[in-house]
Amino acid sequence: SETPLSKKGKRKLQNGEAEDLDLEKEEEEINQEKDGDFSNYPISCETIKNLKAKGVAYLFPIQAKTFHTVFSGKDVVVQARTGTGKTFSFAIPLVEKLNEQPLARGRAPRVLILTPTRELAIQITNEVRSITKKMKVCCFYGGTPYQNQVFSIKEGIDFLVGTPGRVRDLIQNHRLDLTVLKHVVLDEVDMMFDMGFSEQVEEILSQRYKAEPEENPQTLLFSATCPDWMYNVPEVDLVVLFSAPKEADAYVHRSGRTGRAGRTGICISLCEPWERHYLRNVERSTGIKFKRVGIPSVLNVAQSSSADAIKSLEAVPLDVIEHFKEYAEEFIEKKGALNALAAALAHISGATSMKQRSMLSMETGYVTVLLKCSVPIHTLSYAWRSIKEQLGEDVDSKIHRMSMLKDSMGVCFDVRSENLQSMQDSWKDSRRWEFTVATELP
Repeated sequence: SETPLSKKGKRKLQNGEAEDLDLEKEEEEINQEKDGDFSNYPISCETIKNLKAKGVAYLFPIQAKTFHTVFSGKDVVVQARTGTGKTFSFAIPLVEKLNEQPLARGRAPRVLILTPTRELAIQITNEVRSITKKMKVCCFYGGTPYQNQVFSIKEGIDFLVGTPGRVRDLIQNHRLDLTVLKHVVLDEVDMMFDMGFSEQVEEILSQRYKAEPEENPQTLLFSATCPDWMYNVPEVDLVVLFSAPKEADAYVHRSGRTGRAGRTGICISLCEPWERHYLRNVERSTGIKFKRVGIPSVLNVAQSSSADAIKSLEAVPLDVIEHFKEYAEEFIEKKGALNALAAALAHISGATSMKQRSMLSMETGYVTVLLKCSVPIHTLSYAWRSIKEQLGEDVDSKIHRMSMLKDSMGVCFDVRSENLQSMQDSWKDSRRWEFTVATELP
């Protein structure tokens, strides 16, 4: 049956219109909903209920791209346009992290959010309060009663949102304790510094930041624009962009940080399948040719993580190993030597589950297969005919996303993981055709 989307495309083609069909845009919206599905993230039922009450049915792209990084405790710099959902980008993962911790009366704030204006501080406060009824969220700014804010501090605070002037006043008067601060968010950081708050911000953060980086709180910088000073880090060898570059100038500006003073470096752009047209646009505008690299296979992940795990095992002192030999012998007897060691490597690597993904669509549960031909082929039907000769006429439903290889020396396609083994067992390589599992992007 035809979908409305296919009918729309046919109507335009029948009318002879030359413009694009906007199919990529519609596909992009569908993928955004799929990627932002709440089930993909460790978000509590209570938070999901509160989000849905606000009409939020899934995470927006900026929220989906930053959630796991923020939740893991890493420092993050985010540039995104106003209205894209920056507030929830830090609010949702931080609420979930604090949900795991006990609450006590008189507790010092664990999250500090600094903003340049009272209007923005009020807006952020309302947004955070809307997704958590358990956390105490307070908003401090000048021109409001001082004593009410002191009372809030005595009651206990989880999220403190404020402007630099009032927060600094409370610190100077020994009313506000930031010694247990775990997370710092500077929202609209470029505007804050442009308005002359840099000294006040530095004085506030000096209460918690120390010389040893590992002792410092997580730092999150959010802004609609990123001034040069946010990128002026010397000797940058690697730049990782968490989305496909949409504008050539912005890409050249950011990737160029690796090439200062005659240096060379690497810029990696993470890209969803539906974002590939952005890459083509940048290539046309700049003359740059991107090297396409597929997602790592399960084998790649196991190989890389095992190498690190083996180093960890080799570093264990012999006197410590001696105390574990008895239990190791019991485990080997139960599992076998090979399985026992493999389990140890997997555990050290942190691998609780490993799912194969398609290299063509990145969808879980699929394996990408290469069917190489010894001579160039010109149509997919030639490959289909050979496949059906060996695997039967009903193989159509088991093969997905078939496309020609760039050199026309065969095709690639996806099969579900559970169907792969039966296909491999039934297939017999010949002088013309070779059936293999792809280990890199075709």
